[in-house]
Amino acid sequence: MFPTLFSGLACFSPSVAKDVGYAWEDHGGTVARTSDEKNSSTFFFCSGFHDPWLHTLVSRGVVVFCAQWVVDCSAAHTRIRIADYVLDDFARTALLDAKHPIVERSSSPTIVDGQRSSSLSRDDAFVPYGVAVMRNLNTTFT
Repeated sequence: MFPTLFSGLACFSPSVAKDVGYAWEDHGGTVARTSDEKNSSTFFFCSGFHDPWLHTLVSRGVVVFCAQWVVDCSAAHTRIRIADYVLDDFARTALLDAKHPIVERSSSPTIVDGQRSSSLSRDDAFVPYGVAVMRNLNTTFT
C-alpha cells in the first residue's frame, strides 16, 4: 500500500515514461487518458525543457511541471515543494540570462582563515540555487 501523495487528474506528455503515470496513480492520482480528460486535467507534466509538448502547453497559458516531481515525491514518500519543478519560459530564460556562470564545481571553494579566497577559480563560481535546480530538471526519463 502506497501513501496518498497526489490527487486530481494529471496529463502526462508522451515523452514521460509510463512508470511516472503509474506512480501518480499508485499514490492517489488519476491519469488522463481521453481527450476530454486531458483538456480538463488539473496537472500537466512534461519530461523537461526539451519536451515537444512544453512550448504548446505554455503558449496556451498552461502551468507545466517536470515529471521528475512525481518521481521525487514517490521516492521521498512525501510531497515536495512543486514550485521548483515548474517548466516555463521564465525558468528557461533564467538559465539563459543568469548573471553568474553556470558551472559544475570540481572541488570545494578555497577557505583561508575562515574567509573564502578572494581569487576564485572558474570552478568555484557561484551558482544560484534556483538555476541549479532548473538545470537539474532538464532530464530525460527512459
